[in-house]
Amino acid sequence: MTRHGTAARSRVMTRLAAVAAGGLLVAACGGSPSPTETASPSPSAEPTPDLAQAFVARLASPGFAAASEVTGTFEVGTKQIDLRGTIQGEYVFSAGDYSSSLEIEIAGVSTEQDELAVDGERFSSTDGGPWIRQEPPADSTADEQTLTKVLTEISNLEDAGEVEKFGRTLHQLAAPDPVELDAASLGLTDPSISDVSGTMEFFAEADGTPAGFSVLVTWSQVAPEVGDMTAEMVMNFEFTDLEGPFEIEPPEEPWGRYTDDDWAYTIAHPESWTFDDSEEFAELFLPSDASAYFGVAHVVPLPELRSQAAYEADSQAQFASQGASALATVRWSVGPEDGQLTTYLMPSGIVIMNVAVFHGGIGYDIQVGASGEDTAALTFLFEAVMSTFAFTE
Repeated sequence: MTRHGTAARSRVMTRLAAVAAGGLLVAACGGSPSPTETASPSPSAEPTPDLAQAFVARLASPGFAAASEVTGTFEVGTKQIDLRGTIQGEYVFSAGDYSSSLEIEIAGVSTEQDELAVDGERFSSTDGGPWIRQEPPADSTADEQTLTKVLTEISNLEDAGEVEKFGRTLHQLAAPDPVELDAASLGLTDPSISDVSGTMEFFAEADGTPAGFSVLVTWSQVAPEVGDMTAEMVMNFEFTDLEGPFEIEPPEEPWGRYTDDDWAYTIAHPESWTFDDSEEFAELFLPSDASAYFGVAHVVPLPELRSQAAYEADSQAQFASQGASALATVRWSVGPEDGQLTTYLMPSGIVIMNVAVFHGGIGYDIQVGASGEDTAALTFLFEAVMSTFAFTE
C-alpha cells in the first residue's frame, strides 16, 4: 500500500470571546419643584444627562467603531492541577466587522491567535500560519453570534456608580439580571466544554462616552487523562480609539478546512488546490502546477503494529522499500501523541517530510512533498499545513 502523509506539530490554542445581555435603564431624574403656599411650583431643574443611555446609543449604532487594548487572565485545572495563563493584545470593532490579535500564554508557552470577520465571513490564523475560513456549524439555524454583534444589540444598562478602572475614575454600567451566555458565541466550541456562565460590565466617562468593558466567564471541561476541570477567565477591553472607521480586509488566500469523520482528523488546505480522495486509504491535496503536495494516509494496522514504536518502524520500512533515503529523523508531537518526523529523498528527486503517528487505534502518515532542493519552501509548507492538523477523537 502506498502511504501519503504530512508532518504535524502540536498546537494548544485557546480562543476566547465575550457576550453580554441587557439590563434595566435608570430613568433620568429631574429636579423637584419647591412647594409654597401661595406660589405656583417653580420650573423643574434641568434633567441630569443619562450617561447609561448615551453609552448604549453609542454602542448600538450600526456604524460603531473602536480600537481596544485587551488584557486578561484565566485559570484551568483541578485540585491537583492548576494551570494559569494571561491574555493580551488588541481588538478592533468596525461597523459590524472585527479583527483581533491576541497572545495567550499558559504554563510558559505562548500562542498568537488572530481572527477577523468581514461581511459575515470569519477567518482565523494561529502563530502566523495560514488564514483559515471558519465555517458555521452545520446544525446552526440562527445567525452566528460575535462580540461585535453583541455590542450593537445592547439595550439597557444601569449606572452602578464610580469605580477605578483602566487607571482612572469611570462609571460602571451593569445588567442587574443574571447574564446567560452561550458557549459558541464565546468561542468555546470544544465539545468537552459545558456549564458556561458569566457576567459582563461596561465602563463609561461621565458624559457616557464608552471607555471599555470586562467579562468574567466560568465553565467546566473534561480533559483526557485528567478528568473534570473547572475554568475561569477574565478579559478587559479598554477602548483606545473611538474615531474610526477602521478598514478590515479579508485575507488574500484563505484556506478551507477538510474534516474526515471516518478517520477522525481535520486539516486545512489552500482553497485553490485540488482535493483527491480516489485512494481508499489516503487523501491528497495538489496545487494546479503540481509543484508540491500534501496528504494524509491512514490504516488500521496489523495487531503487531498497533503501537507508536511498531508503527513508525513499519512506516520507515515502507519508504525504504521504495528506495527512499532518510535524511533526518526527529520526534514530532501530533496532538497528544509523540510522533516521528522523517525527511526522505526519493529516487525521483522528490523530498518528503513525513510524520508517522499511532492514535486511537489508527496509524497515520502525514506528509508534505516537493521536487527540487528548496528545503526552506518545503519546510514552510510543512509548518503551515501541520499547524492546521488535529485529531477529532
